[in-house]
Amino acid sequence: MEAHDIPVETRSATGKEAAHKIRASGRIPAVVYGLGQEPLSIACSPSDVRTVVRSERGRNTILGLKVDGDDVVLAMIKDVQVHPLSQQIIHCDFIRIDFASPVVVDVPLKFTGKAAGVTAGGILQPLRRKVRIRCLPRGIPAALHVDVTNLELGESISVKDLDVPEDIKLVYKTPFSVVTVLK
Repeated sequence: MEAHDIPVETRSATGKEAAHKIRASGRIPAVVYGLGQEPLSIACSPSDVRTVVRSERGRNTILGLKVDGDDVVLAMIKDVQVHPLSQQIIHCDFIRIDFASPVVVDVPLKFTGKAAGVTAGGILQPLRRKVRIRCLPRGIPAALHVDVTNLELGESISVKDLDVPEDIKLVYKTPFSVVTVLK
């Protein structure tokens, strides 16, 4: 997976007034932190962040933040703050990543096939839409596929039964169901 480049500028001013000025100029305030380094205050385009969040991989997209046109900081989106009324992005947090260090991310589940229990009159009920995994940044899948074809009435598939590649670890201490067929 290649990094998606986003141009960003460093900012020295912080606080409410500085954030208002940045937003008035059409940019949003953001912070890059992680990997034991000092946090970096930046400003970026809200449309760049929106494009990444709405992409197939969403927040799991690896980003190359081009700081002031020079240095490239590898990062992922950690959090996006949205104004409750206007739905405009008002702040973004990025977390630094290293291709050699595992990351913990949420990955969507995609249910495939037609469950045998649905054919018998049941209703397929997804109980979870995402699961948390730990893997290297380049190994983050766009989604985990769950085949529900053999699922009968009253049966469910547990998180421990998911078929995940060897380089991906599910981050759960107790098993739980991700999908069931209701009678």
